[in-house]
Amino acid sequence: MKSVVIYVLILVGVLSAFAAGQKQQISVRGSDAMIMLAQRWSEMLKTVRPDVSLSVNGGGPAGGMNSLASGHADVAQLPHKLSNAERQAIEKSRGSSVVEFPVAIESVVVYVHKSNPVSVLTLGQLRAIYTGKIGNWKEVGGKDAPIARISTETAVGGSLFFRETVLGGEEFDDVMRGYTNSKQMFTALGLEPNGIGFGSLATEPNVKALRLKKDLNFPAVEATADNIRTMQYPTSRFLYWVVPAGMGPSLREVSNWVLSQQGQLVVESAGYFPLNAADRSKATGLIHEAH
Repeated sequence: MKSVVIYVLILVGVLSAFAAGQKQQISVRGSDAMIMLAQRWSEMLKTVRPDVSLSVNGGGPAGGMNSLASGHADVAQLPHKLSNAERQAIEKSRGSSVVEFPVAIESVVVYVHKSNPVSVLTLGQLRAIYTGKIGNWKEVGGKDAPIARISTETAVGGSLFFRETVLGGEEFDDVMRGYTNSKQMFTALGLEPNGIGFGSLATEPNVKALRLKKDLNFPAVEATADNIRTMQYPTSRFLYWVVPAGMGPSLREVSNWVLSQQGQLVVESAGYFPLNAADRSKATGLIHEAH
């Protein structure tokens, strides 16, 4: 009898140790452009919360929302706010409410050669240039010269964001030179007096960043980190997490960590802009209210 008791105690101890050693997995689905950001969070999280892991997959915004709605994901990553219809569909399917909050800021900056007399464009003019409707600089107040369009080629990230926010879903004009990354784009643009390109916020010797206007009735805004982080630069947008309002403690802690100083340093390392203090505080408040 004594041996049986000892065996049971040992078995309980082994099972307890196994349970304690198990990681809690949080499933993150959604925007393909945000995969790298979530993967960076996942890697850093291992050092601060080894008991929690992030399982990261894409599937696009619709895939993320569908996975959250069906209960197959804990987090939907979105490059836009939920519409009322989207929120209602998710909450109806789940049978409970959800909370959305910004986690990062995405932006692209538009550049021309430093010798180009054009310093300001509206989003409408920019759309017309990259869709081929405007092909000469004189049509936007510049010299009589053909516009050389330059872009990054990546399927996700800069070009996708630019197509969504500036082109309104229209396709780029076929007559355009594509480059893999911003560095290559800057090099090409620095050698092309009639060129226009876009990429990350940077200081390059042979190019200049354009000031942009939402339309003719809005002021022109310079491309600065402050203007991007306050969403004044027109080609900027929040990136969002959508989570269940009745989230468990681990997901709540991870959500708060993503908004922490350490989590926002990860945002910066992934090429995005961290939230400013006011937006972080507001987002943290949304998580707290959902508890």
